[in-house]
Amino acid sequence: MGKECDQPQIAALTEALQVGVKIEYLDGSAGPDEDLQSYVCSPTVPPVAVGSDSPPRSSSSMTEQLSAQEQAFSITLLYRPGHYDILYPRESGDATQEDSASS
Repeated sequence: MGKECDQPQIAALTEALQVGVKIEYLDGSAGPDEDLQSYVCSPTVPPVAVGSDSPPRSSSSMTEQLSAQEQAFSITLLYRPGHYDILYPRESGDATQEDSASS
């Protein structure tokens, strides 16, 4: 984390959908003892409810709201040379179902 997103398409996606995007690179550049490269892109402005009469929030409360949104709404993409795949998180019950099905 803490790395800038260098692809304008991914940065535009985060802004348009107001979701965080994590990209895992599977391009063979990591050595056998190295972790995969990953980059995280986050929206810069939290969404505002249309027609909301609430007073403007402080920047610290906006940051807290954005952090909560990033955790709740994020997309993980796997980059393989030439295209991206969407990675879906495994539900905790899925592993036990697969183990019992293979027995």
